[in-house]
Parts: sequence; C-alpha cells; structure tokens
Amino acid sequence: MGNTNNSTEVINKNIPMPGSHTGRRLIALEDVPSAAFTANAKDLGRSWKDVFGIRESSKGSLVLDKSLVQRYIIDRLQVKVSDSTLQKTTDTSSSGITTYSFYSDIQAAIADIVDKVDASTEQKQLMVPTLDWSGSVKLVPVPFEDDPQPKIFIIEVYGISSFLGDYGIGKTVRTFSLFPGETTNIHIKTWQSTTESIKESSSIIDSHSESAKERFSDKIQNETTDKSTESTMHTWSASASASASWGWGKASMKASASGEYKSGQESFAKAASESVSEHAKEASGKRDLTVTSSSEKTTTSTDETIIERQITNLNKRRTLNFLFKELNQEYITKLHLKDIRIAYSNGRSDSWREVSVAQLQQFLEDVVTEKYRETIARQILRLIATAVDKNDLPVDLLEKVYLENHGRSVRVEEVLPDSQGEYAVPFSNVFYRFKRGPLAQEAVADHPVDGVLISENKVVMRTDSVLVESLLGENDALDEFAMEVQNAAAREKSLANERETLLLTTLQEIADPLKRAEMAAQLFNPPLTRIIEKDV
Repeated sequence: MGNTNNSTEVINKNIPMPGSHTGRRLIALEDVPSAAFTANAKDLGRSWKDVFGIRESSKGSLVLDKSLVQRYIIDRLQVKVSDSTLQKTTDTSSSGITTYSFYSDIQAAIADIVDKVDASTEQKQLMVPTLDWSGSVKLVPVPFEDDPQPKIFIIEVYGISSFLGDYGIGKTVRTFSLFPGETTNIHIKTWQSTTESIKESSSIIDSHSESAKERFSDKIQNETTDKSTESTMHTWSASASASASWGWGKASMKASASGEYKSGQESFAKAASESVSEHAKEASGKRDLTVTSSSEKTTTSTDETIIERQITNLNKRRTLNFLFKELNQEYITKLHLKDIRIAYSNGRSDSWREVSVAQLQQFLEDVVTEKYRETIARQILRLIATAVDKNDLPVDLLEKVYLENHGRSVRVEEVLPDSQGEYAVPFSNVFYRFKRGPLAQEAVADHPVDGVLISENKVVMRTDSVLVESLLGENDALDEFAMEVQNAAAREKSLANERETLLLTTLQEIADPLKRAEMAAQLFNPPLTRIIEKDV
C-alpha cells in the first residue's frame, strides 16, 4: 500500500539560527551567616595546596608539582592531547585574569599553561586554570588558604536566539562600465576569502565560531560584571562550573532586597543586549567585499578564495554599466531567561554543587543547617519566583508539582505568594520547578522562545552575497553611417527570419509526407534521399 499521509511539508520560520547560544549569570547570595552551613558542606572538596602539591622550598618560595598541574588541566578541564582544533591567540590580561587559547600543538599548550601556574607567597594567591564560556583557558587568582568560604549562588540561565528577518540591498561596492562589444573578467573577494577575515568577521548571531564566542565572551564579561564584583568572585570561580558564565552578580538575602535583585537582573539584561548589538556591529564592520577587474588584479594570496566571472557588453551602440551591491540581512535577536538553578561552593577544589529548582529541598538539607533551612528557602523562592519581561511586566516562573498515586501521576498548580509576599517551602511529594515552554509570550507572536523574553533587538549585518544590477547607457556610441549599417544588418536578419517562417508555414499545409519532402528538397536544397527516409 502507498503512503496515505496527505500532510504537506511546510517551512517553519520559527527555528532559530545556528547562532543560538546559552550562557549563565552567577549571583552570589550575601548575608548568609557562616553558622547556617553544615559541617559537611564546609569540608567539601580539597584544598588547592593538595590539588597542585604546593610546598615551601628551602629558599622560602612556593613550589608546585607540575605533574599534578598537568593532570588537573587534562582531567578537570577535559583537554585532550590529541585535540588540535583550538588556535593560539595573543595573551591578554584584565583584573588579574590571564587568558590563553590552545593552539595546534596541545602538548605544547599544556606545557605553556603549566609554566604560568604559580603561587605567590606575598599575595597568598594561586593562579588556577579555568575554562571560560568561549572555551579559552583563564588563569584566575585564588587565595590558597585552607579556610572554607561557603557561598550559595543563584544561577540564571539565559539564551540568545537569532531569527532571520528582512533582507535588502546595502551600499554599492563597485561599478563597472563596458564599452559596446567589450568583454572583461571580474574578481569578487568576500570576507570569507581568507581564514583571518573569517575569524574577525564571525559572529555568534549566525555561527558557532570559536573566535566569535571568544570575542563575545570578553565583551559580555566586561559589560555585565563590575570590577569590584569580579575580584571578589575569584575565590569561587575556579571551583564553579564557570565555563558557561556570562558574568557575576550579588544579591542580598534580606527580605527588603528583592527590588535590588530585580534591578540587577534588569541591568544585566540591558548590558547583555547591548553586548550582542556591539558584537554584531563589530563583526559586520569586518565583512568587506572587493570587486576588481582583470587589469586591476595583480597577485593573489595562496589562502584566498576569489570568485571569477566574465561579463560582456553585447550591445553595439551603448555602454553597459554594472552596479555591484552588498546584500544585508536583518536578524531578530532575543535574550530570554530559560532556567534558574541553585549552587553551592566553599571555594575549595571540587566543592561545587549545583541543582535545579526542583531539587532545592534536598540541596538545602545537604548544605544548610535545620535552623536556617526554611528561612533561606523562603528567601531564595522570593527572589526567583518572578522575572520582568521586555514589556516591564512581571512573569511567574515557578509552578508547583504534586506527586500522586504513589508517584505514578502528577498534578501541576500555579505558585502564588501569601499575603506577606512569601512562598511556602515545598514538602514531601511536592516540589517547585521552572515553568516549561514560552512564558507570557503572545500565542501569535513571531519566533516564541523558551522561558521569559527579556529583550528583543533587530540587528542588520552584511552578508557575503553580492547583488548585481545592469544599466544601459542612454546615448548612442555610433555615428549616422554606422547606425544605418547596423540597421541594414538587422533588417537583413529580419527578412531572413520572415523567409524561413513563410517556407515552414507553406510546408505545414502539405498533408502528403512525400510531397512535403519533395517540396522541402526544392526549397532548402538538401539531399532528397535523407528527407524521404526521415519522413517515411
């Protein structure tokens, strides 16, 4: 039997571009007393001295076991010696953080980073290698004292999704004029012609390029994290899963500080949106197109890809002008809050613990003493229960899930605060979770995204495509005699076409194939036998 499915395939325009990315903002909760943490939570992990084998030399300086440093880089950062996809970049320093990117020889890269990992006796700091959002290795200064510094974090998971918008003609790149009957070769060199230009002009909006992620990571970190906050977060950033971090923030646990948390969230959203726009503008500015003719093209680099075309002006009387224009593409970029998670660290290696909102109850039982457990739970729920969307409207983020029938079925309800603005702490067989799917986005909205839509921008970027228009010159390039000769030649061809048409029409009126063949032989004078064989 054949396929009886009569449904037709349609093009779904709501699918995001390849440049769809996820990043996280880590907010440290202040005002949590040290007594609120359990002894087991404070003892989690290992001291950085043990991880790197730090010891004091006979001269009083600190010495590291480089074999342990190398093992940490390979195992903890999951760097493979066979990996050869990352490229070396210029070392940069900011706020005490040094960034290194791997290059083709990974063994040499690891050795290079191992040599940079050191400990300072005077500053009492250890340079710990970590991965940033782009995949580059950063050396973060961390105090290496053994005293634990426990901290609870709220992790806001954001997405940047890009969708195709309108497209249109950009600026004119070059114009060419061909004289009547002239032919020339043109060469089109786009921003994707060389490896270096591709790297500089790549963008997270329309690609997953490592170079684009690295440039965007630096920009969003600088825009969304103030230097004072960044310097205090070094202690936990080495132990955190900070490879997907877009910045750090602080929030007070006091009941009156909810507005401060929401304000910080809004400031981050604004800075993140501006970072996306600036990143796109910088990448678009590097997307240069070049159009040259054969006479202007002298040498070509071996790593360049150039498109060559031949154009001819078939006109004998007028000049033909070609206009080469860029094609610009509009992208709709959306920043949306996709999820919220809770984490804990005491600043030591391997002490990072991270859970979803649904696991909040068990998480607090593991790291917070019973005396403070309910208070901290209520404060966390109050902070994360709502978010403000792009229309400045509050959106509820949580829903309550009841496990029924011995866990074989569930019932979902809205989460509402009490008269004091507090949220009930979940109990046995009940848990909170972040709502699924698009939240508070119109059903007919274009390009819905998961979670809460925080901001939406339109970005126009140059593409590597060229649109060509041709314009025929208005004035004749021939004198009267030449024009008469050309008209006579045109008239001669027209008469020949009319003669052929008349002959063919006459032949079509003859019904007998043999007689039609004989007449054709007389009219066109081909070999008679070939025509008879063909018709018979």
